[in-house]
Amino acid sequence: MKKFIGLICATVLLLAGGAGYYSWDMFRAADPSRPIVFVPKTTDARISFWQVMNQGVMAAAKEYGAEVNIIGTAAETDIDEQIHLLEQVIPQKPKAIVLAATDYNRLVPISNKIKEAGIPLITVDSGVNGDMADSFVATDNYSAGRKAGQFMRDLLPAHAKVAVLSTVKGSISVMERERVSGTA
Repeated sequence: MKKFIGLICATVLLLAGGAGYYSWDMFRAADPSRPIVFVPKTTDARISFWQVMNQGVMAAAKEYGAEVNIIGTAAETDIDEQIHLLEQVIPQKPKAIVLAATDYNRLVPISNKIKEAGIPLITVDSGVNGDMADSFVATDNYSAGRKAGQFMRDLLPAHAKVAVLSTVKGSISVMERERVSGTA
């Protein structure tokens, strides 16, 4: 399982790096005194995925000479706090906001406010419902869910029952992984 998570992290980081290189011109002309703000689902040090993502963000910031501030909630499930953090960031007019949305639908109004403020919005890992993001970088979670299902199907005896435990209700990445029903 750790190898699977590591593969997902590496894929997202490679995609993020490629997207960062491709869209760097979007930020180059912006005021150099304004940072890019990265808002992951959580800054909880116990969740290795977000720690790896944060390390990748900081490595890219160093490589491109960009200032990046990372702010996040203590728990991936704290949707209201993520909205509150974004409300505090908007008046600061960062160069861009890179967001891993904690909820596909509830983050739509604040995402609209970000766009109305003229701030580029890049979503990573989990997007928002609509087309507010200037770019979206993520794993194909539907495909990942199918592959995980097929893996379990190959490992388990016929007619075995499998429980799917959702970690973050309302997150599109989780919703896509769980979309496959029945047999893989």
